[in-house]
Parts: sequence; C-alpha cells; structure tokens
Amino acid sequence: MGSDETPRVLVVGYSPRMNGGVVKVTETLRQAYPGMDLHVFHHCYRPKSRAVRTYLQSLLSFLFGLYRIRKSYDVVHVIVGSSGDAVRTLPYIWFSKLAGLPLCIQHHKSSDVVRAYLPRFFPVALIVLTWRSVEAHVFLSEKLRTDFETVFCAHDALFVIPNAIDETWIRSDSPGSLHDRTGDVVFFGRWSWEKGVGDMVRAAEDLADIARFECYTNTLNPTVEGQCQLYPWLGEREVQSILRSAKLLILPSYSEAFPTVLLEACACGTPFVASDVAGIPDIARNSRAGVTFPVGDVAAMVDAVRAILGDAEGWQVMADNGKAWAAEALRPEAIRTEWERLYRKIAP
Repeated sequence: MGSDETPRVLVVGYSPRMNGGVVKVTETLRQAYPGMDLHVFHHCYRPKSRAVRTYLQSLLSFLFGLYRIRKSYDVVHVIVGSSGDAVRTLPYIWFSKLAGLPLCIQHHKSSDVVRAYLPRFFPVALIVLTWRSVEAHVFLSEKLRTDFETVFCAHDALFVIPNAIDETWIRSDSPGSLHDRTGDVVFFGRWSWEKGVGDMVRAAEDLADIARFECYTNTLNPTVEGQCQLYPWLGEREVQSILRSAKLLILPSYSEAFPTVLLEACACGTPFVASDVAGIPDIARNSRAGVTFPVGDVAAMVDAVRAILGDAEGWQVMADNGKAWAAEALRPEAIRTEWERLYRKIAP
C-alpha cells in the first residue's frame, strides 16, 4: 500500500438484510469509507438450520478466496456483536493470520456479557490466545475498553472509536423547547427482559400522572402493557420524526454496548434516561444530554424522568448539548478519519 493510498478493508460482518444497531452502523461506515467491502458471515438468526448452512458456506467461500483476498485488501475488519460471534469469527481470524493479513476486531458487545454467554465448556483460553494475536481491538467507548482489559486480561493494541450515525439524523435546526414537544416518553427496542421492559412497565405506572409511554418494538399489532402503549417497528424516517417530537427517550436495559438509539436521540435534541450499563455512562458523560440510573432501580428511573420533565431549562440545556455533540463527534466523515488512521497504523 502506498503512503497516499486509502487502505483497502474487508469487513467480516452481518448481512445488511438483518435488523439491529450493528448492521446500521456498519453500513454507515461502509458508505463513508471508500475501498471497504463486506464479507457476510452472519446471514440470519432463524431458522437455525439456515443460519448454520449460510455460515459454513460463507466460511468456505472465505477460505477458498483467501488468495484473492490477500491480493485485494490491506486489512480484515472483524465484527463481534455477541458471544456467538466470538466463536464464529475465530476461523476467519485464523485463516487471515495464516495469509499474513493484519486484523482488527470491532467489539459491539460488552466483554462481561460475551464471556458470560459463551457456549458451555468452550475454552475461553482459545479466544483469548487468538485475540492476542490480532493487531487491534476497537471499542465504542472507554468503559468498554476498560471492561475488556478486566474480563479478558488483555492490555495491548486497544483503541476507542465510537459509532457514527447517518447524516440524515444531523440537522442544524433548533430542537425547540420542552413545551413544543407533542410526545412524552418513547422507547425503541425488543420487548425482552434484557431491555428492562418489566422495570419500564412499573415505572410507567408511577409516572402515569405526567407522561405517556410509547414503545416501538417487536409486536405485530398495537397493544398495551400496563401504562405502556406498544407499536410495531417503524422505518427510519418515522423513527426520526417520533424522536424529534418526543420529550424523552428511555432505555432501561440490563445489557447493552453503545446503543445507537441514544446517539440518534442526541442528534434529535431529545434527552434520555438510561441504565448505567456498558458504554451508556460514556455517552451520558460525553454528550451531557442524558441521565443514568443503577440498572434495575425503578425508583431511580422514575425520579430521573420526573426531574427532567419537570425542569424546562435543564431539559433545554441537555437537548442543545446532545445536538452539538452529535454534530461534532458522530458524523460519518469524522469517524471515517479515525478508522483510516487506525488502518494505516496496522496495514503493512
């Protein structure tokens, strides 16, 4: 690779047809970065038979195309978004190392969750040994990097690069005032224990006197859970519209990494209340646009929501902070520059 050339990168990642934050931010990076291609290792979740079959086909394709890959790319960029990915991506790392290709692993899941949910009896030492051979590990926040050091006892070649969000989220207009917003509290996410929805239902009951809870989730038809109104998933434009009209976003998760929805809320000038897991405290600190509470603490969640909705001036400061941070730190071009700097550092 010449000194003036942009490093050519092959991302080993998820199919763009899948849903979720990992897919969204990977596609945003690919659109911003020239010379970045995708080799899909994760095509679907269900049915399991198809997931296994397409994975094996992908792995064989990678293996038999390794000579071409070595000639075409300077870096292999591996996505790890779950415990399963930590196992599934091992052969890709081994083959790339045999071919002499430098690698970076981008971690989209907190390390304690990855380790806790590894397949039973799987040798963790094999993952650690493999990961120590990789040229760079990339995390979405400082806390996620620190957690990795603690959980996997690896301290070398660790970098922090946050996710970018699509330019359509970033606008120069004012977020308006608290009283301009027509929606109250919104939630976007799967309706599962991992997202803390049980805690949210209890909090919504305590907050029924001041706020309506609208939840956009994996339901087929509108329905009700306590004081929470549930709606089916929406397209990105509709999500933007709802976030720009809501007073507050809530995310009471028990497990996260660096939730894209919080970045999007900041870009929309919508303050957030979220549990203090994984990279969420870093988002709250860097953006100064949200408040965190101890995971599982319903009373603290309720107090945080009341405090923000009851303070119009404080709400305005948080809304303005979020928009300014997103415009400066989360644009694809800014993140692309950080990735290019890292690729140059590890490419031959």
